[in-house]
Amino acid sequence: MKNSVTSDCSYLQELNQLIKNDITKVFGEAKYNFKEYDGFYNKLSYSLDTGGALKRPLMMYMAYNCIKDTFDEGIKYVAAAIEILHTASLIHDDIIDESSTRRNCDSVYKKFGISEAILLGDFLIFYSEWLISKYKSKKKDVLISKILNKTFQNMCIGQFMEKQLIGNLDINLDIYFKVIRFKTAYFFAAICKIGGILANGKSSQLSLLSDFGLNIGIAYQIRDDLINYMDGSSHESKPIDIDEKNRLVTYPISIAYKLGNKEQKKVLEGFFRLDDTIEPSFLRRILYETGAIEESKQIICRYVEKAISSLNSLESSKAKAELISFCNSIIVC
Repeated sequence: MKNSVTSDCSYLQELNQLIKNDITKVFGEAKYNFKEYDGFYNKLSYSLDTGGALKRPLMMYMAYNCIKDTFDEGIKYVAAAIEILHTASLIHDDIIDESSTRRNCDSVYKKFGISEAILLGDFLIFYSEWLISKYKSKKKDVLISKILNKTFQNMCIGQFMEKQLIGNLDINLDIYFKVIRFKTAYFFAAICKIGGILANGKSSQLSLLSDFGLNIGIAYQIRDDLINYMDGSSHESKPIDIDEKNRLVTYPISIAYKLGNKEQKKVLEGFFRLDDTIEPSFLRRILYETGAIEESKQIICRYVEKAISSLNSLESSKAKAELISFCNSIIVC
C-alpha cells in the first residue's frame, strides 16, 4: 500500500510528484520491455515523452482521494493506462487535424510519418489494456476496461460527428455539445468515476464524481475552443490556428454568427468558405464585437458551477478543495 499524501508540502505539489514518479516508472518499464526492438523503441520513447501533461491521471488520483486517503500500489498502472490512451488519441488527432506540432515538439506523424504514427497509436491503445490487467483486482480491472472501452468508442463517434462542424455556421448547438461530450467530457467523467471505483466508493459517490467529470470536461473543451480567439492567447499543446485552419465551427464562432450583423456574417461566411484573403485577426475582432467572447465565458462559468455543485455533496478533503480550485482555474477572465 502507498502512503497517503500527508507531508508538510502542499497536497497538490506532493501529489503531482507522486504521479510523475508513478508514470515515469511504468513508462520506463514499457520502454525497457521493447528495448531490443531498436527502431520501435525510439519511436515509442518519443511518443511517451511528448504526450499529455498528466492532467488526467491527476484528476483520477484526486477523485480517489475524495473518498480514500491511502493509495493502492496498483493505481499507477491504471493511471499510466489512462495517460497512454490519451497519448494515443493525441497521435491520431494530429494526423486527422494535420497538426505538425504537439507541446512545442514535432507531432508523432510529422516526425515518423503517417503509417508509423497510426501503428504507434494503435499499439498504445492495446498496451493500455494490458496495463489495466496488472491491477490486483480482477473484478475492478474488468470494470475499468469496460468503462474505458466505451469511452473510446464514444471518442471515435465524436470524431466522426465533428465533421458536421466543419464550415457549418448554421450548426445546431445541440450537435456541438454532443460532439464535445463524446470527444472530451465522457473521458473526464470516466476518469473521475474510475478514481472512485479504485477507492471503493459508494454508487452515490461514483455518480457525483462522474457528474463532476462530465461538467468540467464540457467547460474545459469550451475554454479550449475559446482561448484560440482571445488576445494574447497561446497553446502549448497545439498550434494556435488549428481550428481556424480546419474551419471548425466551435461555440464562440457559432454564437458570433448568430449575434453578428449582416457585414460580420459575410466575413464569417467568407472565412469558413476558405476565402484565404480574410485575416484571422478579423475573425477575432468579430468575436469581441458581437459579444461571443463574453457569452462563451458565461457558458464556461455555468458548467463550472455544475461541476462544483457535484463536488459540494462530497465530504471535505484536500482533494475536493484542489478539484474546486481546478474548476475555478478554467474560468476565463
